[in-house]
Amino acid sequence: MFEFLAIDWGQKRFGLAFGNKTTGLIIPSVKENFSVNIFALIQKEVAERKIKTFVVGIPTNKSLEITEVTTKINSFIQELSKTFPTIPIKTINERQSTKVSKQLLGPKQKDKHLINNLAATQILEYFFNQID
Repeated sequence: MFEFLAIDWGQKRFGLAFGNKTTGLIIPSVKENFSVNIFALIQKEVAERKIKTFVVGIPTNKSLEITEVTTKINSFIQELSKTFPTIPIKTINERQSTKVSKQLLGPKQKDKHLINNLAATQILEYFFNQID
C-alpha cells in the first residue's frame, strides 16, 4: 500500500512518513525514532510495508545553498544506498518542513519525535507535488 518512505534525518532522531502516490495518502510514523537505530528501523518498515522508493529531505539555507548538515545527510544517503541497493533514493529540498510542522501543531507542542515525523510528511508532500 505504501510505496514511498520519506525520511527527515537528524543526528539524534529522525522522522518517517509513508505515502502512496496513487491515492495521495501520506501518514506519519507514530514511533519515537532515534538515529542510533535508524537502519534497523528502516529495515523493519521496508519489510513490513514493501517500500519501493526512499525520499530524503535535504536542508538548505535561505540562499538555497548546502549547509553543514547537508554533508552529514549525504553520508547517510550513501550508507542508505549501500544498505538498500535495490531501492531508489530521491532527494528534495526540505526547507521549512520542520517549521511548517511546528505551526501545524501549535506553540505548546514540544514532542520532537512528533515534529520530525510530521516534517517527513511535509517532505513527501513536497515530493509528490514536484512529480505531478
